[in-house]
Amino acid sequence: MRGFTAAFLMIMFFLLSEGNILAAGPQVDLKLKPDEFALSFLPFEKGEVAVIHLPEGVNYLINTSTSSQSDSLFSILDKYGIKKIKGILVTDSTEYHRDVLNRIAGQWGVEEVLTGAKLAPGITGSEVPVIPLEKGTKHALNQNVAIDVMFDGGTENEGLDFSITSLPHRFLWLSSHSQEAENLLMNEQLSDVNILKVPLYNKTELLSERLLKHIDPQTAVFYRDKKKYMNTDLVELFHESWIDVYFTGQHGLITIKFNENNYEVITFPEENQVLG
Repeated sequence: MRGFTAAFLMIMFFLLSEGNILAAGPQVDLKLKPDEFALSFLPFEKGEVAVIHLPEGVNYLINTSTSSQSDSLFSILDKYGIKKIKGILVTDSTEYHRDVLNRIAGQWGVEEVLTGAKLAPGITGSEVPVIPLEKGTKHALNQNVAIDVMFDGGTENEGLDFSITSLPHRFLWLSSHSQEAENLLMNEQLSDVNILKVPLYNKTELLSERLLKHIDPQTAVFYRDKKKYMNTDLVELFHESWIDVYFTGQHGLITIKFNENNYEVITFPEENQVLG
């Protein structure tokens, strides 16, 4: 397995990872340098929500959660001391919650909503501009970090599949679970993907063996609890492939911090319950 740095770090009241992360009380300071970024995966009962942390206090939110989970979302944003959310990515029609999005836009100064070109017509009532992204589009988040659209789906079991790249790292977010999406992804160069977010659907198989071998990631993140996948061969396939697997239902709030050479996986034990 390709080398990488993985750490499970307690975060209360002390300095972590040789000064890379500072936690004081409930607040977390990722202490991002100009060439670094981080991803946080939130342990919600519904939806797939994440934060892209960039230097100088710039953040992007991936999906918004439902209105019933908004208090938990706002609590986590406060935990990270987030004062500004520049943009919101909507990855699936089921992940668009207009009232929550507009509330976030007003409170955190959102400037843009990013979504797939096929999903964009359904993003109605947004109080900020909606930017449609087509397959092949590259959208820069800053001078070092960019989003590349791998698949723009608009039918059932499809959504926005994209990678986040900051050399030498590449993270792949999969939303789609369709044969068309898989066939297109099989034709993409994905061997440089370090980390994979596995698509979440109520299916027996979420990801085929051939696509997993084509991507060949080091680390995978699953939303929900491990028991959700116990009736499938998927988890065993990941283990047999020497892929480190994280579940928001087991590990709680998960943050991955990327620096110029490697990355570290940080879990927050006090956030080890799925939030409603």
